[in-house]
Amino acid sequence: MASQPPSLYGEPTLVAVMDWIYEMEMVLKSCDYGDQWKTIFAVRQLKTGVLSWWRLLAGARTNEETRRMSWENFLVQLKEEYFSERDLLEIANEFKNLKKRVMSVREYAAAFIEKMELVPYLVPTELFKVENFVNGLPTDFVLW
Repeated sequence: MASQPPSLYGEPTLVAVMDWIYEMEMVLKSCDYGDQWKTIFAVRQLKTGVLSWWRLLAGARTNEETRRMSWENFLVQLKEEYFSERDLLEIANEFKNLKKRVMSVREYAAAFIEKMELVPYLVPTELFKVENFVNGLPTDFVLW
C-alpha cells in the first residue's frame, strides 16, 4: 500500500500547518532529498488557497531564486504567512497554563508536546521541558 505525501490546502490553522510540516519532514527524511529538492517537492503538495500564496511568493522572485529556495527559508515564509502573532501568543498562554486535570497522562503529554513544538522558546533546555511538564501535573501525582 503506497502512502501519499501530505497536502496543504485552503486556509489552514496554525496546528494544521505544523502537522503538515511534521508529516512532510518525515516524508523528506525517508526520501533523503537535498535541501533544494525538499522545497521543490513540498511545493508540489500545496493546493488551492496555499498554492495561491505560493504563486504570489514565487512571482515576487526570479525563477532562479524560487528554484534555489532552501527548505528552512520556505518554512520561514510559510510560518510568516500562516502563524499570526495573536495565534502564537494564544498558544504560548495555553502552553503556560496547560494542566493535566481530567486528561489521561497520554492525552496531557500529547497536548504538551503539540504546544511545546509551537513555542520552543519557552522551553529552551531539557530541564525547562521537564519542569513545565511536571508543573502541569496534580500535586499529588506520583511519577515513579
